Amino acid sequence: MSGSGFIPVALPPMARRCYPLGHLQVLFILSLVFWPLWVQGAERLDRLERPAVSSSLAPHSLLLDIAEADGLLVAVGERGHVVRSEDAGQSWQQAEVPVSVTLTSVHLVDDQYGWAAGHDGVVLVTDDGGRRWRKQLDGHQLNELVVNHYQALLQQVDAGERDDLDPELVATALDDALFARDDGPSKPFLDIYFADRQQGWVVGAYGLFVRTLDGGQSWQPAMLALDNPDNFHLNAIAAAEDVLMIAGEAGALFRSVDQGRSWERLDAGYEGPLFSVTALGSAEQWLLSGLRGRLFVSADGGHSWEAFETSTRSTINAASLLQSGQLLAVGNGGAVLRGSQQHGTFEVRMQADRVSYTGVVELAPGELVLVGQKGVVRASLNGLMEARDE
Repeated sequence: MSGSGFIPVALPPMARRCYPLGHLQVLFILSLVFWPLWVQGAERLDRLERPAVSSSLAPHSLLLDIAEADGLLVAVGERGHVVRSEDAGQSWQQAEVPVSVTLTSVHLVDDQYGWAAGHDGVVLVTDDGGRRWRKQLDGHQLNELVVNHYQALLQQVDAGERDDLDPELVATALDDALFARDDGPSKPFLDIYFADRQQGWVVGAYGLFVRTLDGGQSWQPAMLALDNPDNFHLNAIAAAEDVLMIAGEAGALFRSVDQGRSWERLDAGYEGPLFSVTALGSAEQWLLSGLRGRLFVSADGGHSWEAFETSTRSTINAASLLQSGQLLAVGNGGAVLRGSQQHGTFEVRMQADRVSYTGVVELAPGELVLVGQKGVVRASLNGLMEARDE
């Protein structure tokens, strides 16, 4: 699912995707240009220290991601909102969250443990089924972590201990890290994945990539593990078996077949932004989504990709493999797409309210819970596909 450091007002997909800019996003950026920098810094610090405000409207506000594990549903979104449900989405309770930044992604490993990530370099953890969340990482800590990492690497390079690294590349990365530290905790995380209660990875804007091997007690920068010298935004991460896949800006696509120890760059034959990557039941089958209804499928572990015809220009934000074996994708402007990997075509329905969707899970065959512009929506697949485009 991807990035920008600003919080949009009305177009939810752009809270995670930084392109293309709509008129509301442009106005927002211009307001920041003329807003005093000391006010921006104070507000950012306040967001990192101020708990999310309790509100009965949280389940109906902008939500950007949703996860399910063992009957537990958790959704995250703007202003630090986290809502949870244990009754298939019929009722929702707001969680206790120590920050009020926009949260872009959530991943549950079981019905007790889960992690969420978002703007200003925030990573949160829960160990009580999403009722209460603790901050494990923020942008201040992240900036120091990255600076220390590159300083140590440069010392090793200068001492001749790391002949596998390009000295100029490391020095440039250190300069960028020092600049980012001076700029403050401005970079957002955009997606998060945990293999279990110990191993996790978080990706974000400007090539941000960190991992943990101890449940988030400590984090290690992993940017140089990827062939991403231009620091393209990393928008989404997913896994199947021991294979991890990362998708991002400008067609950036990376794969690890050894649980993240090493990475290789792949080519989907597309140079635009990729917003989601989805495993389709095995480590061999994957689905990518992008701008203007673009979908790409691979049946050989990402070595080759085939473009699907979707007949829509709406950006696709999330996709899922349904229990029936069909594929479901959701996106901007109320776009809902159902298709078959075998036939390579998708049936598209634009919902009448044109509400944008950013995430979807299937609880039972054909029974869905979606999140997006107006919060949580429970719907049946048949009902969504019966919608008539106006």
